[in-house]
Amino acid sequence: MPKTIDTIRTELMAEFGLSESNSNDGTNSARVLDYMNTGHDTFINRRNWTFNNQLYSINLLSDTTVQTDFLANATSIVFADTSTWALTGKVNVNNNLISFTGNNLTDTLTVTTSEISRDHLSGEKTSLLYLMPEDYAKPAEVEILNLPYLPEDVRNSFEVSTYRFWQHHFVDTSGNYRVYLQFPYSQTERTVYIKYSKRPVDLNDVDTSTYYLSVPNPHYEEYIKYYTMARMYRHLMKREMATDYEIMAKATLKEAAAYDSRQHASNKVPIRTKWDNPSQLLYKNSPRTRS
Repeated sequence: MPKTIDTIRTELMAEFGLSESNSNDGTNSARVLDYMNTGHDTFINRRNWTFNNQLYSINLLSDTTVQTDFLANATSIVFADTSTWALTGKVNVNNNLISFTGNNLTDTLTVTTSEISRDHLSGEKTSLLYLMPEDYAKPAEVEILNLPYLPEDVRNSFEVSTYRFWQHHFVDTSGNYRVYLQFPYSQTERTVYIKYSKRPVDLNDVDTSTYYLSVPNPHYEEYIKYYTMARMYRHLMKREMATDYEIMAKATLKEAAAYDSRQHASNKVPIRTKWDNPSQLLYKNSPRTRS
């Protein structure tokens, strides 16, 4: 039976001789839960774990072009064809990202005027953006017509390159973070198959139905403990102990990656990404080999 979050946290604090009610901002119960959450987020985001991958598909619709010149204060835009598009969404008009709140399902979109950054001319390419699920974190594999597509930095080219896709990040007025994908301009409908890593859910000790061991990996709990203890020792100015536990946490993460790769092999799932190489330590942002 998995342990609850508050049980693990209590065990960690007891190991340091700390009470749940201690007033030290760096070692009180709320702060220790923060450390655990950061460790949880670190573990989940370091790799495209087998257990954390989600399959998803998108029906890519035909892109279009601007039919009539429009100014930066326009409330609607006329395109060559919007008959297959949804009633609401986002488009990229010549590198100007614009939301639309209406579609006459023929050729005209009602748009958010404040998002039009400049005047536009007839003939400019316009691509739809595709909203990813709320739990989307990063792509693992993306394929169209059995060909792999890779993420590309939007700053590297004026248009999406062949066999690449862009990721647009938005935060709405309510603070909700969402990701949209954009693919190379095309007037041919096709399907994109996506395997993506899910975002980690915050650990919450208020909900008693939320269990700490929600991740099916035998090294997960061990990693979280080592990570949290390292953070606590750092706060207590015990640098040598903190370093020891940081090393143990990284070694555990490496062992978890090797274990997960063996699961790939047994399930005959191809190892395709740099995150699947267990010989690499998975540091923040990019993997580095052990020196």
